[in-house]
Amino acid sequence: MIAPPSAPSALLVVGKFGATIHVLHLIPEDSAIKCFSLTTPSSTTTFCYGGAMELTREQIGVVTLHVGDGETTTCFLNDIEA
Repeated sequence: MIAPPSAPSALLVVGKFGATIHVLHLIPEDSAIKCFSLTTPSSTTTFCYGGAMELTREQIGVVTLHVGDGETTTCFLNDIEA
């Protein structure tokens, strides 16, 4: 069993497992914000990537991006990061 970190980070994930997901990783220990994308297999049920491991999950909302007006997932996450 892995001990939880003293200051857990947060992941904002846009997308569904089994396709490309876009991630904003907020790391409180050093105030870093990392943004990345990756493709996950449909069999994935928990997130583990580059030192970030999902311990619990809570859906906090739903976002609809309107592709026709040029809005992209990357632009959305950049707006949140700013």
